[in-house]
Amino acid sequence: MERAVFHRMAELGNDHWWCIARRRILAEVIGRLASPPKKARVLEVGCGTGHNLPMLDQFGKLDASELDDCARALASKRLGREIKSARLPDLSMFERDAYDLVALLDVLEHVPNDVASLKAVLKRLKPGGALVLTVPANPWMWSAHDQAHHHFRRYSKRELQRVVREAGF
Repeated sequence: MERAVFHRMAELGNDHWWCIARRRILAEVIGRLASPPKKARVLEVGCGTGHNLPMLDQFGKLDASELDDCARALASKRLGREIKSARLPDLSMFERDAYDLVALLDVLEHVPNDVASLKAVLKRLKPGGALVLTVPANPWMWSAHDQAHHHFRRYSKRELQRVVREAGF
């Protein structure tokens, strides 16, 4: 992402109504549909500046990664411990078959190889673990916003289903 985008996200992420509402919705979806066990092991891949970390932390022991050095430093400060550096599809710094829940929140569109990245995520999940995945929808909506955020793609429902199945989910 452009540096200015990270700075704007850091400014707005805690207080903007859209971000607050989105986190509430994600917490509800995770609790109701993913149903992680108490004290689950949770991994957020591509946590950005860390605004989702407190919400995800309520579900158990949280680990996280972020590629961008500046964003990772902000996220580490927010969480109170180190956020690891990772470039999908390489998640070798995280244990295999270890996580009850992996969150990939607006990350998959940033990586060149989405299928390989999802395969790497799948290897980190325990049997029966859940993936929470959000991506920008509707390829016809491609705009300067996507370019500024360094997106490779937007997804149709059918394309996202294909990619997830191809990865082994």
